[in-house]
Amino acid sequence: MLSICIPVFNEVVVELVDELHRQMMSLEVPIEIVLIDDASNQEILAKNQSIASKVVNIELSENIGRSKIRNLFLQYAQHEYLLFLDCDVSVPDSFLSNYIDWIQEVGEM
Repeated sequence: MLSICIPVFNEVVVELVDELHRQMMSLEVPIEIVLIDDASNQEILAKNQSIASKVVNIELSENIGRSKIRNLFLQYAQHEYLLFLDCDVSVPDSFLSNYIDWIQEVGEM
């Protein structure tokens, strides 16, 4: 149903991914988190490795920029709906359930 697409550049996203993953566990629809790292430094890559099992994690060897990286998500995202989130956002507790409810409501129109 939903691919959550997060472009990353020199940002630790552990808290964001952990929160999204926690919310996903209470939903009964297929959701994936796809990270594409735009050639972050080694320190950031190492810190983000702790969430590798929770996401589809693509690490680019050279920086390609925001526009190209968003287009690249189309190659890796597996679901019908794409949700793009910046890597520095915080999501409220009911973010995913509200978003899924909205998708399902709009889909019935």
